[in-house]
Amino acid sequence: MFYLEVKRFNYKLTQTYSTVTPFFLECLKRHQDDIDKKIKTKEDVGSVSNLTAEVFGFARKCAFPWARSDFVYMPLNTGGHWVLLVLAAESKIVWVYNSKGGRSLKDIAEYSTCIKCLLPKLMDLCDVYINHPTGPMGDNKLDLKAADFCPKQIDAGSCGMFVLKIAEYLMMDMDIRDIRTDQMAAYRMKMATELVRFAESNMAAKE
Repeated sequence: MFYLEVKRFNYKLTQTYSTVTPFFLECLKRHQDDIDKKIKTKEDVGSVSNLTAEVFGFARKCAFPWARSDFVYMPLNTGGHWVLLVLAAESKIVWVYNSKGGRSLKDIAEYSTCIKCLLPKLMDLCDVYINHPTGPMGDNKLDLKAADFCPKQIDAGSCGMFVLKIAEYLMMDMDIRDIRTDQMAAYRMKMATELVRFAESNMAAKE
């Protein structure tokens, strides 16, 4: 998702958003598993630096704090398939974009508890909603909903590219229904070109 963090600065996007690495939700789920085994508590999640660094915006140079973000883009690998989850901070809904199609949430069922119950605790411990009119999450859960009009992949191997492309369209306030499922190769080339240009501009700035 580094590519999408960089895009905010290069294109001066107006949407305020954060991204996380694919390891974020994996780490969150491992902590939830430890809670279920009574090894750890929900409050302990505030001491997991790999998680708090993402929420505070310390994880990477282009990262952005959740407390100042309208949306948080979270990629998830469910074991052979990539799915995009987007936290809408204002509505406290996590939207699920699955290029397999349909509105079922079964692909992320094993992550449901950590997303709906543990993620709010982490956000409260990191003061994400401290200045929000409704205040912290408290004991409230996040809603988890399947997104409408998600473009559907036509092969078995482009789900990762769909995650990036859907996120890019959403960040740029574009209609995801305009994503061409037969243009994934062109999208990959475009992304690679933009990353190379970013790397070259960074190198030039250091000289």
